[in-house]
Amino acid sequence: MRNRVIGFGLSISLAVLAPIPAAAAGPPPKIDSAAAALDAAHLAAQTLYDAGKFLPAARTWTDAVEMVPETQETRAQRRSFYEYIADAYRRAEPNGVKEDVIREALAVFDRYAAQLAEAYGPTPLPDAVRELRDRYRIMVDAYDARRQAEEAAKLYVPAPAVASPPPSPRPVKPWKGLAAAGGVSLGGGVGMLALFAAGVARADVVERQIEDPANGCYRPPEGLCAEIDDRGRAANNLAVAGLVVGPLLVGAGAALLAVAARRRAAGKAAPVLGRNTAGFVWSFHF
Repeated sequence: MRNRVIGFGLSISLAVLAPIPAAAAGPPPKIDSAAAALDAAHLAAQTLYDAGKFLPAARTWTDAVEMVPETQETRAQRRSFYEYIADAYRRAEPNGVKEDVIREALAVFDRYAAQLAEAYGPTPLPDAVRELRDRYRIMVDAYDARRQAEEAAKLYVPAPAVASPPPSPRPVKPWKGLAAAGGVSLGGGVGMLALFAAGVARADVVERQIEDPANGCYRPPEGLCAEIDDRGRAANNLAVAGLVVGPLLVGAGAALLAVAARRRAAGKAAPVLGRNTAGFVWSFHF
């Protein structure tokens, strides 16, 4: 009897000590490599942004958002990324944004607009993206206008002097076209500077209305305050456009007028032979 008890106890002990069979392990969870890469790029861009490196941050976000196709499922995510990009480009402006950066940012926003139109038809851009895109479009147009004026001035070749020009009822004055273009450009530049002054004045009025306690405006503005804020944004865009385009047009106009003045004062030498005289005559045309 004692031996059975001992044997039974040993059996129970062995059963307790025996290892429990492990459950069959399932396949490891799949990792979305595209989502992981997007998260890593977003974290890198945010780190650059927090360090004040706004231009590299904008470019990093741009590279990241190109990995996400424009669909209904990703629409909100892509919208957020482009708002980050617009904010980073805007914050990079005080550090001195050059023409190539302006063109780079405009190309990014144009691509986004084209992708939205292709996916959903005519679709408005987010406000922050639209405002910056419109302002950069004005600046790029001004850069192109100035460059065209400079190229026109360089390509002008005066006609070679001839000893006996054919008679004409009125001498040709090729400098007049340059003078007229310079005057128009100069006048346009003055007008844009006036637009800048008007925009600053309007923005100041709107700012006082926003800060007036009687209007009860808070952030984000709503109702009447939102309308006041929209007028302020429009006035600010006009002021920035005037400040950027005005000096460019004034500079282009001054350059054209200077070239016209030099060509107007250019003289021509012609030999003169007579019965008792010989020499040169220096003539000016006005």
